[in-house]
Amino acid sequence: GAPRAPPAASGSSPDVDALAAPDGHLAGPLLRRVGLSLLTSNDEFERRSRDDAVECDVRLQELRRRVNLQAAQCQGQLEILAKEARAEEERRMVSERVARELEAFKAQQRQREAQEDERLAHLYRALLEPSQDAGAPPHAVAYHDAGVGAFRANGARA
Repeated sequence: GAPRAPPAASGSSPDVDALAAPDGHLAGPLLRRVGLSLLTSNDEFERRSRDDAVECDVRLQELRRRVNLQAAQCQGQLEILAKEARAEEERRMVSERVARELEAFKAQQRQREAQEDERLAHLYRALLEPSQDAGAPPHAVAYHDAGVGAFRANGARA
């Protein structure tokens, strides 16, 4: 059965005697509710203590397992983010390099076009402006090619 309260003469405290039912049984549920588990034997206390320690150890191991799993997941996510950051940095660097090279190419093209425009302007000026020696015949060079024949300054065959 249920444990009985020791008789008052055995030296128990008056508080424990107050928790005893009129028939001498302790009010176990009441004691458990208020946290008075000291009324159990040493063997029972030792067993409960071991059980509590084992339960705490199991919970601690589970917490460690979950923490390690979460840390591994975080590490994996960190590696993925680092890889993405490196790829983004590489794309940015390539984009900047392409932009620089394109700008250099455009500048080179503008310079070539300006030089070509300048050359053509000189050529047209030389062709369209009357020469200072209006009376002197135009200077022309004709080359002789064995298969073609000789040409005059105006392009006609000689």
